[in-house]
Amino acid sequence: MRTVCGQTCTSSSYHLQTNYPMTPLPRILNVLLLNRPSIPLRHHSFLPRRFFMPPRHILPPALVLQDKPSWLGSFWEGTTTGIYAEQRLYATRMVKARKWTFVDICSLAHRFSWQCATPETYGPFARAVYDALNDSCGTWDSSCFGFYLQKVAIDSLEYAWSNLDPTKADEDDYTFRISCFVAELYAVDLLPKARVHECFEKILHNMYSLEHIHVLWEMIVRGKESLWQGPKSSQLVTGFTHLFTKRTDTILRAANVGPPTMVATKEASDIVQMIRDWHSQPSTVISTTPKSMWAYPEA
Repeated sequence: MRTVCGQTCTSSSYHLQTNYPMTPLPRILNVLLLNRPSIPLRHHSFLPRRFFMPPRHILPPALVLQDKPSWLGSFWEGTTTGIYAEQRLYATRMVKARKWTFVDICSLAHRFSWQCATPETYGPFARAVYDALNDSCGTWDSSCFGFYLQKVAIDSLEYAWSNLDPTKADEDDYTFRISCFVAELYAVDLLPKARVHECFEKILHNMYSLEHIHVLWEMIVRGKESLWQGPKSSQLVTGFTHLFTKRTDTILRAANVGPPTMVATKEASDIVQMIRDWHSQPSTVISTTPKSMWAYPEA
C-alpha cells in the first residue's frame, strides 16, 4: 500500500499513510511474465553493463518484457549517451518508427527498471521518451508510459530492499542502481515527491551496512533540494533525519574501524546537513509534467 499525499511524520517515526488500493496489472500482461529475454545467465562481471541482469534473489516477480522488440536498438542508443539532445533524437526516432500498443508501452517502461545500467542516463532518456510519446502519440500513451514507469520502478526497489541477502553482497549492484534510478526519475519530474519518500522509508527500515548509507547519499544528491521543500516538508525532514540518525548510529557502531567506516560517517553527516540546508531555502521548483490520467486519486 502506498500514498500520494497523506503523510504522518513524528520525531519518532517516518511513515506515509496509505489511502488508495494497489492496482493489479491487467490480465493480458500476466501472460507475458514468462516471456523473458533469452540472455545467457553468467556472472555479471563478465556481461556488458547494458546487458546486466539483476541477481535472481532480487529479481522483481512481475516483469513485462518482450523478447528482442524492434525498438531495442534505439533504446540502447538513448541509454548509453549522456548528451540530452542525442537522447531526444533517439527517443523521437524510436517512437515514430512504429505504432505503439498498450503492451509495447508497458514493455518499454519495464525495460528501464529491469536494466537501469547507468541511472544517470536512463533517467533523462525516460524523460525524453515520455515527451516523444506525448508529442507524437498523445497524452494517453505518455500517461500510460509514465504510470507503468513509476509502478515498476517503485515495485522493483521495494522488492530489492525486501530481499537483501548479506551472503550475496557482491551481486547487490542492482539494488544500488534501481535506487539511484528512482531518484533520477524524480529529478526529471517523472516521479512524485511522496513516492520517493516512501522509498526512503523502505530503505531506512531495511538498511544494515555501510554501503546502504552510500545508497541514500546517492539518492539524496541526485534528487536535490526540492525533496525537502514545500508543504509538510518540516514533518518529512524531522521524521527522516530522526530515523536515519538512529539507523546509521547502529550501523556505524557495529562496523570495524577503518577507511570505509570513516567515509560512511562523513556521508551520514553530509546527508543530515544537506537536508537541513535545503529545507531552510525557499522552494522554486515547478513541475512541468501534466497530472497523469492514470494517477492515483489524492486524499
